[in-house]
Amino acid sequence: MNDLLSNIIEIENMDVFSSSYKGDGRYNIYKHNTKIETLIQNTSLRNPDRIFVLFSGARDPNRHPLPKFDRWKWREKFPGIVVNISDPSLYFNNKRLRIGWYFGDRKNNFSSLIAEVVLELAAFFEVDASNIIFYGSSAGGFAAITISSLIEGATAVAINPQVVLKNYPEAFYNKFLSASLGVESDTELHHDEKERMDAAIQFSTGKNNKCLLVQNIKDYSHLESHYSHFCDVNGGELLGGESENGRIYTWLYSAENGHGPEPMSMVEEIVNKSVEISRTPTKKTLQRAWREENEYSILKKSFFVTKKNVSVASWLKDNYNLEECRGFLFYYSEGLRYYLCKSAEVDLIIIGVATHIDKPEMNESDVADFLQVSWKKGKTQFYEALDFLAGSFVVLVFDSSNISYAFTDACGTYGIFYSDKNSKFCVSSHAYLVSKVIGTITSDFQRYWINHPVFSAGGKYYPGNLTEFNSVFQLTPNTYLSSFERNPIRYFPRNKLVADESVESTLNFIKHAIENQLLNFSSRYKLTMSISGGLDSRVSLSASRRFKDKITYFTYSIRGNRYLKRDLEIARELSNVFGLKHSEIKVKAGDKVSSQLYQQLEINSPGNTANADLIQSYINFFGCDEDRVHIRSNLMEIARGYYLSNIANHKNAYTSRKISSLFRSGSRDELTPVFDSFLRDIQFHKTAGKGYHYSDLFYWEHRMGVFVANVAKRERPIHETVMLFNNRKILNAALSISMEDRVSAKLFYDLVEGFWPETLDVALSSGSKWYTHLRRSVFEN
Repeated sequence: MNDLLSNIIEIENMDVFSSSYKGDGRYNIYKHNTKIETLIQNTSLRNPDRIFVLFSGARDPNRHPLPKFDRWKWREKFPGIVVNISDPSLYFNNKRLRIGWYFGDRKNNFSSLIAEVVLELAAFFEVDASNIIFYGSSAGGFAAITISSLIEGATAVAINPQVVLKNYPEAFYNKFLSASLGVESDTELHHDEKERMDAAIQFSTGKNNKCLLVQNIKDYSHLESHYSHFCDVNGGELLGGESENGRIYTWLYSAENGHGPEPMSMVEEIVNKSVEISRTPTKKTLQRAWREENEYSILKKSFFVTKKNVSVASWLKDNYNLEECRGFLFYYSEGLRYYLCKSAEVDLIIIGVATHIDKPEMNESDVADFLQVSWKKGKTQFYEALDFLAGSFVVLVFDSSNISYAFTDACGTYGIFYSDKNSKFCVSSHAYLVSKVIGTITSDFQRYWINHPVFSAGGKYYPGNLTEFNSVFQLTPNTYLSSFERNPIRYFPRNKLVADESVESTLNFIKHAIENQLLNFSSRYKLTMSISGGLDSRVSLSASRRFKDKITYFTYSIRGNRYLKRDLEIARELSNVFGLKHSEIKVKAGDKVSSQLYQQLEINSPGNTANADLIQSYINFFGCDEDRVHIRSNLMEIARGYYLSNIANHKNAYTSRKISSLFRSGSRDELTPVFDSFLRDIQFHKTAGKGYHYSDLFYWEHRMGVFVANVAKRERPIHETVMLFNNRKILNAALSISMEDRVSAKLFYDLVEGFWPETLDVALSSGSKWYTHLRRSVFEN
């Protein structure tokens, strides 16, 4: 092997390569007076049809003399000819220069010279250009991207690469500028030279070239400053997977070595994936549905599931796409975000926005795979898997017994509806669609309820699991639907809540889980966050500190409402003090609302077009965008003991009448039978003895699971809505601390202190109360 490295064959011109070729070994190939130092191996393979070109990363000049060939001992791991190429740029200052990115100087573009050499080697070995794979990490990853972009159909494997050279540590970047380009600052460079320093731009100019981009999520600087930029420019999936046009496959992993090479355990899989990608043709970019910015349809992102033998009106079939899953039909609109996984044992669909609180690299496709694997292990493992998920989503499962199941996110924020008519089984994102499938109309209760004097008290939503339509019900959180059963099945809580007197441990866990969600969402979506003067909103704002430049904050006011006016004043101060991108949405009396919007809201909820002018303002301001996600803060109220602020509710004992009183005191006796039926339907008795307070679970499952879900549904055509406490493990942790600490909001106050304490220097407001003391004294008054 030493002979392989020490015996060098000088090739003055690629025209004479064939006559000088001696098999595996070192070759110095000269191109336009530039020496390209190579190590060529695996040429004795029988009928090699692929070339792997390996580039090197940064070096320590005292330990790594030139030429430097990274991974040269890995030849057996690559199923093809292996060509290592050292960076000729490092010779600009052999004794000091650590990194050169195969860039060249102002006269010679080394990337172009190397691309020419590689193409000529491919021609000599009779390998098609589409079977050339460039492989490197760090600086070598930059070279893999930029050089592959010069060869039509070639593939790059870039592991933790630099993408934008100016984002590299300034000292090394400046040494590179001085040694390679003879300038002290990049302000002296020409436009085309600056573009050469951006691998994302270089890749975008290529023809049918592809890239496998592998990134360690614990390499924080490269994840934020390089990886995300490449994805933004070229449409890569920020949390992993194939891009729409098939040119990019991103792959996130987690390893403690940060900005280091790929773990050895991953090499075989990376190589195999690169071969698969190189063989797969690129796709035409898919046209987005719902291009019109202001086109609002309440059914824009909708779905419904029926048994195969259930007849569906032709107008529904004509307006929905269709997937068949084990005797069931899944109908979905063009705007719906969903992922389908099929296997021999189970088909699984996830709809909406989802991530894993411990694995922020996971997108919905990963989550679907994770859930499918968990289902195969058993129901208990599947329930535990659901506990780790956050976002706003629905999970549909179709098993080998031809039974379908439907689960919501932890707080049911996506919202699904179902029929109790087993002969016409239907599950849907909208009660209206269920009514059309099963053939029912608005109910007598609907007409009674919208005219009730307390209808508007605390929000215009329905008691229990009732909806506007006969035989159509809303699924509440912590229960699931089965096509085999008439009523929902409770699967949470499964274990007794363990009291945790340590606010600190709870704080650290929740802080980590929230940050992971924000890392995920800010990497993939256009984020907006609504902020007000309240504490829950301040928690969300403080948590967004690291991501504030990626978020558009907004506050709305409606027709002179004095509390919302105060929210607006506080939000203005927050945005001024902390430099937030903040917008104000003001809804004024007499604002025009389109008749089309009223018609759509009437479809969604007959007789209830409340806040239509706010929805119209959202449409006017945001438009309708599939890639926008709105962060709300409502769900934190679950852990703050909303009903426990009244000492009369402290005793952990309830009746249907008591529950009805919590919903609306003014309709307590009238609606007691409704809640009696509801509590039986959702098997609320199974929560007894588990350590949860009945009022906390009722607030979680009813006010949040019904009211908030319907607010989110009205806004879904405009943007998806997520809430950072929408996770069972987060809620469990928060509910495990003492009632005193929850009611006093100590946990939430400490969260703000932990995320961004300076935000508490701006006053808080809550209803008629105004808190002006700073930091730790806020809730002591």
